[in-house]
Amino acid sequence: MNVGDMVRNKFPERGVNQMTVWDGDIGLFVGFKTYQNAVYPDDSYTCSEVLWLRSHRISSIQTNLLQVINKVVLCNRSNDEQTKDKTTE
Repeated sequence: MNVGDMVRNKFPERGVNQMTVWDGDIGLFVGFKTYQNAVYPDDSYTCSEVLWLRSHRISSIQTNLLQVINKVVLCNRSNDEQTKDKTTE
């Protein structure tokens, strides 16, 4: 999972119609956050942080509850310029 990937909650809350997927179930992955245990410093917990599109809030969620639905592909600007030059020749 990369920053900027569009994700959905695998187990969203459902309404009366079980086929409904709420808008709040879709968001943008913004990164991982690690929480340290104050008593046992070696015992930490890492989860995902997501900007949910419906609520416009960032919240944490277990990483295994997320599914990537649209992967962001990062491009190298110089490669884009080289490709542009080749297509115009």
